[in-house]
Amino acid sequence: MSDAKKKSFKAILVGATGVTGKYLLAELLKVKEFTHIVTLGRRKTEIPYDVKGISLEDEENSGRLQQVVIDMENLNSESVKKYFVGQDVFFTCLGTTRKDAGSAENFKRIDYGYNYSLAQIAKESGVRLYSQMSTSGANKDSFWLYLNSKGKLEWDCGLLNFPQYSIFRPSFLDRQDKKRLLEKFAGFFVTPISCQIVAQAMVVDALMKLHSQLPESPEQTIYENSQIYKMSLAFLSKFYA
Repeated sequence: MSDAKKKSFKAILVGATGVTGKYLLAELLKVKEFTHIVTLGRRKTEIPYDVKGISLEDEENSGRLQQVVIDMENLNSESVKKYFVGQDVFFTCLGTTRKDAGSAENFKRIDYGYNYSLAQIAKESGVRLYSQMSTSGANKDSFWLYLNSKGKLEWDCGLLNFPQYSIFRPSFLDRQDKKRLLEKFAGFFVTPISCQIVAQAMVVDALMKLHSQLPESPEQTIYENSQIYKMSLAFLSKFYA
């Protein structure tokens, strides 16, 4: 069966304990075309309080959802590659802040290092689509630690040549009660975008890509705020019409 005719897909998600990652898992579980979903992380996750009708316990008991606890400090292909083999799409919402990381070096080790190591393993395992949550203004040449890390990750993951690579660059995220200081300040000047909207856009993009023919050469797509909103509306019209 060709990729274009395939009606069921497998997904693996890292960063599912963060706000966007929780919503992404919830949105994936709403889509029956995703018949198997794996989360990798330091601990199991939960569904956001405002998402109804989904039971992680039921999904795990059915075998559709597999939550795997791993040692992020000792990532290697031998320990996690088995979870990537056979997956159609690898989503990452994994990230941190300098404050939470404790230092600039720890921040880079987590925000860039973990993500890049997992992307390498995904590519080695034959994953078709890599879907990455980045940030507006990401630039490998930026003097800002956060923007530099995200930009370098985008650039280096692009060099891995996934058949399809999607980058989401939302502006300041509305993390509800988990807003970061810069996001709180920016909220006075820029309308924040909700994490659920970003998650919905990532799901729609994945469905579009996975239902399409495999491109002849590596394909990279970058979504800024306006495109993210449009993709979210496409999700709502398809699943809530």
